[in-house]
Amino acid sequence: QGFEFDVNVRPATPVTLFASVGYLDADYKEFNDGRRAPAFSCNPTGNAITCRPAFAPPLTLRVGGEYRIPVGEASLTLGGDARFVDKHFLSVDNRPGLTEDGYWLGNLYAQVDFDKFYLRGAVRNVGNTLYKTDGQEFSSVGNIQTVYYGDPRTWNVTLGVRF
Repeated sequence: QGFEFDVNVRPATPVTLFASVGYLDADYKEFNDGRRAPAFSCNPTGNAITCRPAFAPPLTLRVGGEYRIPVGEASLTLGGDARFVDKHFLSVDNRPGLTEDGYWLGNLYAQVDFDKFYLRGAVRNVGNTLYKTDGQEFSSVGNIQTVYYGDPRTWNVTLGVRF
């Protein structure tokens, strides 16, 4: 159970602001673990589930905006956003080490629009935040744990055509 809320506001012609919030209270209704003891289990007694669902951050936020400036026959748009993802687990059975403690990511861009063409420069993950996106646990193969990380700061330039 949970909720999501999004809002877009245009307080003045050149300005657009946006925000979203999501809240999630997820839990397992049933957890049948076929591994034998002493396996790490979310239902060790068979009577009480002790784990939270994986990839289910309780809180997510996003805020941002853009400002559009006319420049002769073209326009220049400057924009950015920030996104927060709360602490969450990266494995079904909530293994220590397979968690993401929560993070903020920021992105910026500038775009020049012409009639049928545009040129865009962007920076993603401006703060070069280190964050985990996925995790895998192989208890049957020496209890190996693997974590995957999100992209570091990246820069890109795009030349686009509208048709």
